[in-house]
Amino acid sequence: DALRLGLFGYATGTIMNTAITNAKVTGGDNGWVSGLLGLSTATISGCYVNNTAVSASMGTQVGSLVGNQLGGTITACYAGGEERYRGRCQELHQFAGRRHRDN
Repeated sequence: DALRLGLFGYATGTIMNTAITNAKVTGGDNGWVSGLLGLSTATISGCYVNNTAVSASMGTQVGSLVGNQLGGTITACYAGGEERYRGRCQELHQFAGRRHRDN
């Protein structure tokens, strides 16, 4: 849906060995935006996002890899290259816009 934007808008289960390169993602107000996952409770392993451009508006949580991680784990992943962000985001972090667990 329009609130959860990325290659996958929302994911549970497992995502492995996925690469996003030279992507452009544009979100609206009050959502979760990233190159890979907008909203996640998944186990994510061996993934990376490289050279992404993310645009979002007010109230949005933005990250290169995950917009909002509600649960699950992230291991052996990275975000790098030239990351470009535009807009007035609520929370902006290169790796994950918001993480609700220490994992």
